[in-house]
Amino acid sequence: MSEVSSNAGAASVEAVRAALVRSLIKGRYMVVDCFEDGEVTAFVSTRLGGVSKAPYDSFNVALHVGDDPVQVSQNRLQMRADFGLGQLCFMNQTHSNKVEIVTAQNRSQDTFDCDALVTRERGVGLAVMTADCLPLLLCDEAERVIGAVHCGWRGLARGIVENAVAAMESIGAKRRNISAYLGPAIGPNSFEVGEDVRAAFIAQSPENALCFRPERCQDKAQHEQILANLSAGSMALGAMAFSRISDSPDAACAQGKQIYACDPKMDKSCEVEVSAALAANCVQGKYWCDIFGLTVLALRRAETSGIIFGGRYDTYLQNSIFYSHRRANPTGRMASVISLNQD
Repeated sequence: MSEVSSNAGAASVEAVRAALVRSLIKGRYMVVDCFEDGEVTAFVSTRLGGVSKAPYDSFNVALHVGDDPVQVSQNRLQMRADFGLGQLCFMNQTHSNKVEIVTAQNRSQDTFDCDALVTRERGVGLAVMTADCLPLLLCDEAERVIGAVHCGWRGLARGIVENAVAAMESIGAKRRNISAYLGPAIGPNSFEVGEDVRAAFIAQSPENALCFRPERCQDKAQHEQILANLSAGSMALGAMAFSRISDSPDAACAQGKQIYACDPKMDKSCEVEVSAALAANCVQGKYWCDIFGLTVLALRRAETSGIIFGGRYDTYLQNSIFYSHRRANPTGRMASVISLNQD
């Protein structure tokens, strides 16, 4: 790779980062504006604009990662103040498939032992913390029911998405109305997994096999450099754009293709073909996992019919803006929050 092309790639990445930073609300948040009727507030925090010190710098909202609890509390209070949230509910996330319903009786509770929260209570923010796992925000705008789901690979394989949708239905949501936002997570060109992970998902559903690509590049340093030069294209998909990943993931799967939003124009999705030729020269037993695609397939198995938004940010590649546990450990956590507005 020439020095000129390497420098050009670095400049492109920095330009995209600067554009994304400029788009942040209060220098801290991406506002999720795909829920359109004004009844819902939703946003994703970044690692910017807080008080935590390195390696948690600076807007860490997790108490369990070793950060100063006083500074974490300050960050959480800042978040509540910035959006006028009367109550903000977090989870002790354990990669389970457990869902809790926030009601009038328990809404004052700060933390729940689960990996998904759902509610129809107004003025209560539901928060999911992540640093590579996928934060999923769900909303039935017609019936005024919302959910926040922690989608690590273990929780996905155990059915956390399906359980969250069922819990929303139990308090009045209709599956056909549920729309979804897929927040920042480790991308399909960054998430390396072993055969055990792939096998767990195929056991859950054979169609999940299409969300795994054999890893081709034997040289990790070379792979990192390739991703650095390509990442501007994937990063440019963010910056306040919330378009669907796919209306018909089944059709894409039937054609032997992987679902992944990758159009730098931000106005549509494209599908990256998964070919048998990828198996050539692959690292034995290693795969690139598309956690976005796995989540889309889980939503469709749960028979949701609303539009699926997001899926645009790679926390591993964009770790100067988002926390990435695979990039740095210890590190902080972002929060993806959804709330039904007060009357």
